[in-house]
Amino acid sequence: MSQVERGVRAVDRLSVLERMADELGVAVGELRSGVAVEDERSPPVSGFLDDVRAVLSGPPSGATVFTGEPAAGFVGDLGSLAGQVDAVWDMTHASQSADACRRLSELLPVLEEGARHASGKEAARWFEALAWAYQAASAVLSVLGDADASWVAADRAMMAGERARSSLLVISGAHRLVLSFLRTGRVAQARLVARRTLEMLAPESASGSSALLSLWGALHLALAVVAARDSDREAARKHLRLAAEAADKVGDGRNDFHTEFGPANVEVHRVAVAIELGDAGEALDAASRVDVSQLSAERQARFLIDVARAHAQRRRTVEALRALSDAERLAPEFLQEHRVARGLVRDLVERAGDRNDELQALAQRMDVVP
Repeated sequence: MSQVERGVRAVDRLSVLERMADELGVAVGELRSGVAVEDERSPPVSGFLDDVRAVLSGPPSGATVFTGEPAAGFVGDLGSLAGQVDAVWDMTHASQSADACRRLSELLPVLEEGARHASGKEAARWFEALAWAYQAASAVLSVLGDADASWVAADRAMMAGERARSSLLVISGAHRLVLSFLRTGRVAQARLVARRTLEMLAPESASGSSALLSLWGALHLALAVVAARDSDREAARKHLRLAAEAADKVGDGRNDFHTEFGPANVEVHRVAVAIELGDAGEALDAASRVDVSQLSAERQARFLIDVARAHAQRRRTVEALRALSDAERLAPEFLQEHRVARGLVRDLVERAGDRNDELQALAQRMDVVP
């Protein structure tokens, strides 16, 4: 609260207001008046999400529940479908969210039906492809701010991974679930799932494969963010240290289980953790040492938004705008839908008024002009 009062930390998440209200013993509404803050639990308005939401609503297998047989005329080439799932992941990392959502709304029903009429090893292959597709859906939905739908997709990904008899797919799905909980502000649930999943990995993590180490390290990065949101500096640094040790073994340039885990991603999270703790100077110092060129466009854009937040905490409007403009060039869809970025641009406009034409133009493109 002291950081907020001194203008060091912006109130850019509903969860921050909720924690302050709890400490002060007042209703959130009493603090929210006049504060520009995005409700993280409010779904985005993007029309292309409707079809994906429809797929996630109701029984996933449709008529197969009653008949046990695929629909008449069903044709599914698993090799082709698996290739399409890989293409969706490419779209996700490139922040092509609209295209990814459209493709997923077509892929998921076909994969669901195919998985239910296959048998033996063939069924396991179908469920593996289905698990990857649901994980991609969870990732896209989380980026777009529909965290509750992302939660559903992550849960289905874990179920599909179990039916594929792949423990690592189940763990990877749990990681997506942790990220969904973080996105909705359900910090306690994120912590619980991450810790339980790490307990499953603990016996093998120290000498495991790169894929296993990537999942283990990614979960520690999530726990570092959880600790930062709880203002627990010691725990946040511990989880960052453990993740860094794993990242040194994995190395850069990998993307096991689409985590992009490695030394660069650890440093990106170090910046995010510092911002959550209100340490803008530490965040900017860490950011100056990070080479993000090997990370995806989506990951780079997320990093740039964090850099902009750090500059904004220090009242450096020009530098914050420069970082946001770089993020827009890399991933315009991502920036447009990112709720924290939208709230940040709104705050910058309110602070600068109409004195910065470039900022006004960005706010208009993002449709956040007051």
